[in-house]
Amino acid sequence: MPSSRHIVIRSLGPHRSRRSTTMKALSRGLSFGGRFGGIVVALCLSLVAQTPSKLSSTNPPSGIADARLDARVESILHGMTLEEKVGQLVQYSAGQPTGPGTGRTDYDDMIARGQIGSLFNVIDPHEINKYQKIALEKSRLHIPILFGLDVIHGFKTEFPIPLALASTWDPTIVEKASRVAAMEASADGIRWTFSPMVDIARDARWGRMAEGADLIDEYPRLFLERSVDGLIAVDTPWTLSLSVPVVTVSGHNQVKGVTNIVLDHVRAAEVALKHLSQLGHRDIAFIKGQEFSSDTEVRWTNIEKAARQLGLPISRALISQLEGDSPSPELGYEATRKLLASHKPFTALFAFNDISAMGAIRALREAKLRVPDDVSVVGFDDIQSAAYQNPALTTVRQPLREMGRIAAETLLRRIRHSGPDSHGGEIMVEPKLMIRETTCRVRNGVRSK
Repeated sequence: MPSSRHIVIRSLGPHRSRRSTTMKALSRGLSFGGRFGGIVVALCLSLVAQTPSKLSSTNPPSGIADARLDARVESILHGMTLEEKVGQLVQYSAGQPTGPGTGRTDYDDMIARGQIGSLFNVIDPHEINKYQKIALEKSRLHIPILFGLDVIHGFKTEFPIPLALASTWDPTIVEKASRVAAMEASADGIRWTFSPMVDIARDARWGRMAEGADLIDEYPRLFLERSVDGLIAVDTPWTLSLSVPVVTVSGHNQVKGVTNIVLDHVRAAEVALKHLSQLGHRDIAFIKGQEFSSDTEVRWTNIEKAARQLGLPISRALISQLEGDSPSPELGYEATRKLLASHKPFTALFAFNDISAMGAIRALREAKLRVPDDVSVVGFDDIQSAAYQNPALTTVRQPLREMGRIAAETLLRRIRHSGPDSHGGEIMVEPKLMIRETTCRVRNGVRSK
């Protein structure tokens, strides 16, 4: 039986469009890049958040990238219909239900039509092979199905729940149990598991029967290290130093053993503000990110620095901040309404992300302000829908798929080749300004009424 690994992907950020893009790249990199037989990706959303800072720089690793595979993926994406793209985001529970059912049972036909991207709770290898064969032979694009399952305390072989394993006071037992579960699940074709459960469960749906290892930080960390071979944290402030390799995407803390995949925020702030400055904008409003986002402070610091270098004033009355953890444009809408309520005129707005920029445009239109004629708007991230807004959104592209791929490659490389040259650092990627239809030159230097 092939050896198997546990890799945790942890994400706390509320920006689902951005997080989804990164997660897909991570999953692709781990699935196609791993040579451990089966790689079990564990999604852990409820660990404890910490606080951000800064790191030193190294070059991106030469990893497992396959140019032919990348070209094939790009070719498939360009050839997909909107329905097929939506289908890749659809998941059904085709086995034992863990929640309310949908009443659908025509999975064969839906897979053949490209309307399903993943199936949950299918544990019979014959069923898995049947569905996979339909996807590979009968669907137009031949994209394989991703099979997922809660493997909380064992797969074929059942082990005690995390609270009971903690009571053994023997982390090696946890390590052995996790390895057996990973080997059994991957052997049956399940490549995506929601485990291990190392959080402190205070969720009413779980009650006290499935608590994590202990009520302090040290014990969950000890059992996490024994349960997994590596960890990826997405948009999560990270300060823990673990004995296993850790890679963060958009993490900014300098922690021993942690590799940070980060955007060049200095350059990102420069290209956005220089673009607005060249269009004649001087009165620029800003929407900062939420306090808990790992990117908020580092991005704002570099915006202030770039503004000083360009001679652009920043008025406190023209600074608003996103509040709440909703992935909806509503947060940007409310932040912009506060800016408008200050009655201080501005001719441009630089938003924390594309989603908040979309909400901002709605608020501006309700205030009878035209975009870009009265107010130019710049977003951040360049999510897939940015180019299809009306008007199409000018934004700073953050190469999220590339960051996810680099994170997956880096973690696999560090797992394979542990040594003095694999103790962390920083890998920086470049932003790109995507100039579209939401920015234009200021008319006579003032906002038109």
